[in-house]
Amino acid sequence: MKIDYLKSLFKTLQIKHKQMKTKILIKYLSILYLAVFHYTPTHGQWINGQAADMVFGQSDFSTGSSGATLNKFDAPFGIAIDPNTKKVFVTDYYVNRISRFNSYTSYVNGAAAEMVITAINGIGSINGPTGIFMDHSGNLWIADTNKNRVVRIPNASNIHNGPNADLILSNFNSPVNIFIRDNTLWISLQGNKILRFNHVDQLQNNSVPDAYLGNSNGSSGTSESTFNFTNQLYVDYADNLWICDSKNNRVLKFPNAKTFVSGAAASLVLGQANFTTGLLQSTSQSSLGAPMGIYGDGIGNLYISQYNNNRIFVYKNAASITNNNAPADFVIGQPDFTSNIVGTSSVLIKKPMFLYIDSFFWVADQGNSRVLRYSPLTVLPVALKTYEAKLAINGNIELNWQTSNETNNSHFNIQISNDGKNFNTVATISSKAINGNSSEPINYNFNMALNHTALAGFSLLILFFLPAIKNRMMKVAITVLCITAIAACTKDSSTTNEQTLYLKLLQVDKDGTTTELGIKTVKIKQ
Repeated sequence: MKIDYLKSLFKTLQIKHKQMKTKILIKYLSILYLAVFHYTPTHGQWINGQAADMVFGQSDFSTGSSGATLNKFDAPFGIAIDPNTKKVFVTDYYVNRISRFNSYTSYVNGAAAEMVITAINGIGSINGPTGIFMDHSGNLWIADTNKNRVVRIPNASNIHNGPNADLILSNFNSPVNIFIRDNTLWISLQGNKILRFNHVDQLQNNSVPDAYLGNSNGSSGTSESTFNFTNQLYVDYADNLWICDSKNNRVLKFPNAKTFVSGAAASLVLGQANFTTGLLQSTSQSSLGAPMGIYGDGIGNLYISQYNNNRIFVYKNAASITNNNAPADFVIGQPDFTSNIVGTSSVLIKKPMFLYIDSFFWVADQGNSRVLRYSPLTVLPVALKTYEAKLAINGNIELNWQTSNETNNSHFNIQISNDGKNFNTVATISSKAINGNSSEPINYNFNMALNHTALAGFSLLILFFLPAIKNRMMKVAITVLCITAIAACTKDSSTTNEQTLYLKLLQVDKDGTTTELGIKTVKIKQ
């Protein structure tokens, strides 16, 4: 078949043979793949008004008194959990301390903290701690808000009161929250800025940030690139940065969390119809009343707490949301999307603050001086501890991930896409857990060479499945596309354009249930 004839067939697609690039091949071959194979992800399930099953700071779910004893809180703010020891850390704002509780696997409602941190050797007392973060090396990061600094304490699950800090970042305007992913640190300042520090492992005392979001002088605003009182932030596995812009009653999404340039604009807003409004809306399925806390889980759910509306929203597959002011899928803390009941029970909350997600969902229920834990109705078969993708020195794409626990896990599928929408499977990795079950961390690694030969091979694979397709016109279209792809793959390409590839990690249970664990991006030269 002549190339000129093929060009005329695909004129409407604006594909020219001399300009055909790897990304075009991937795109259209992915579409063919989806026409032959079908994939539907599943999610850990919640119900509206779901009840909590564990409480810290109170002996039961019907009391909400504050205090300064070891089994009480006075304005709990942030939560962090050591993924190895399962010890629970809670910042207690008015008591100026961080309480550490023994493993939640043996915790009983109302139990006292095993120790508290009130001061750090060499730099003095803590004053108004808000956000905390536990990294995978066991370091506890603390937003010491009223001291305008962030400190890092090593081996936090085993230290006693008066620990040493091995890193101090200071001269901030009220740091309030911290998040770390893929060796990158983001700090939220209530002075209306977000700071990013690259290469966490190379940070020294008082290192300067590599980039920031918001006005350079920290002034407030209501636009695509300004804030009014920022609080908790979260970076998902698709490299999107989500920020609670509290006084603007909205959450903003910024793509390219690891590489954004200073002053970048948001690509999506939740809680408002556009980027220039920030008023408190009536209670509905899409309104956010002073969002304070935000976090995500390993299958793409996004959780947002609302201080004024006394509730938490759950958005399924949040990274794929494209419409501003999108509605939530579930509400926790209220029986429905239009109620705003203030209460003290296992199903009602009052002035919720920061959130945390591991195998469970945790919230600092500040108005009731407690921390609550919720269990999903469907237990996630795999909990990710880390997941990263990068371009190796040899030009291969390298994926690394670690699970903290696995239940009835069969295998992982790795999928690839050039547009983040249409994916095809390029590898299957069997579970390393014995019989698919493990409570210990397990490391996985995969290397993939992306070249023209591989793409041509995929085209031949599609041709192999042609007999299963009954529609004659579909067979013709697939055959033409595959032959074009193979022909193009045999030609040398001198282009050096940079292309973004999307890599999706899927977990497949023993019963065939598939769960999306996250999407990563890498940039390659064509």
